[in-house]
Amino acid sequence: MTRTHKTTTTLYNQPPRRFIPGRPASGEPDRTGPQTRAATAGKDQDDSRFLAAEFGERGARVVSVSPGSFDTAMGRLEENHGAGDLVKSAAIKRFGRPEEVASVLAFCAGEAPGYLTGVDILVDGGTKARKEFS
Repeated sequence: MTRTHKTTTTLYNQPPRRFIPGRPASGEPDRTGPQTRAATAGKDQDDSRFLAAEFGERGARVVSVSPGSFDTAMGRLEENHGAGDLVKSAAIKRFGRPEEVASVLAFCAGEAPGYLTGVDILVDGGTKARKEFS
């Protein structure tokens, strides 16, 4: 079975580079909510593996980062709409700081993890771990 991905066409025509999958910045606010984003995290994992297999031979590394609830204006807006409950159920019971996810992104985009590809990194304060093992 052949699987296609919407970014495949544009990436074939470009030189190898680092690529972190994510949702395109359309200028519109993300109105999906924390529960929807948590439910679609598996798709990010599948996309990362698929794109890593597809573009690894061209020198591309593909890593996705799935953030949890962060202490940003949008994160606080979502606090009473599910994000607050996610924080309460997390292993680390606080909102993440933006610089914490930024550090993960900077590491992934750097040269140090040169063999890291095809993975999704959860930066969620242990929310998923607590749900699976509690």
